[in-house]
Amino acid sequence: MKEERRVGVENSPYGRSLKTRRRRFTVHPYKHTTIGSMEDLNKATLPDVREFHDTFYRPDNATMVIAGIHPAQP
Repeated sequence: MKEERRVGVENSPYGRSLKTRRRRFTVHPYKHTTIGSMEDLNKATLPDVREFHDTFYRPDNATMVIAGIHPAQP
């Protein structure tokens, strides 16, 4: 999970926006990333990680998004 955070949040081109997010959203849940902070991840135990994985990384918990542009009608 730490590597997922490093790659997807901290080393992404928009990773610097985390500081901006914290300043903009002082009360709203958007203040925090969904993956959590490194401090949270460091506190997680192996049973915590296994429970999280078993709960959320499941085929029946997947979401499919289909996007596109409707062709113009004549």
